[in-house]
Amino acid sequence: MWSRLFGLVLIVVSVAVLGGQPQLASDIHPESLSRLPPVQRGGLDANGQRVYDVIAGGRAMGRTGPAAISLYSPGAAEPIHHLNQYLRKTVAGSQYFELSALLAAREFDQQYEWSGHEAAALSAGQRLTAPISATQSGSRSSSPRIAIIASP
Repeated sequence: MWSRLFGLVLIVVSVAVLGGQPQLASDIHPESLSRLPPVQRGGLDANGQRVYDVIAGGRAMGRTGPAAISLYSPGAAEPIHHLNQYLRKTVAGSQYFELSALLAAREFDQQYEWSGHEAAALSAGQRLTAPISATQSGSRSSSPRIAIIASP
């Protein structure tokens, strides 16, 4: 009796989990989640490998996101990376950098961008007293232009 019940529960849970996974479009690479496959360090020339190492910062390079895709153009990737790091450490500081990213993500209803910066904003000490993600806010016509109440 218990084995049948366990089997039934296992099947229902498996179907729910697997059925709930969104299918990627046929032109989306499963690792990079973009139309381009991840850049392999070994496939770059010496300068490209140097830029790869600068951007990776001694860690494993992420397979998704802007840094990984920027490596398709190492000449542009390095200055963009340095600008990004500079802006995070300016007088405004990381709290306001992340808040700015959240404001832009909210304004343009970009859930992916919001998800990438929400945890960083909280880690930087930003308190989102009314966090509203891009998808939670509804259409732009029915919601305020910026629906974030934040305080440093």
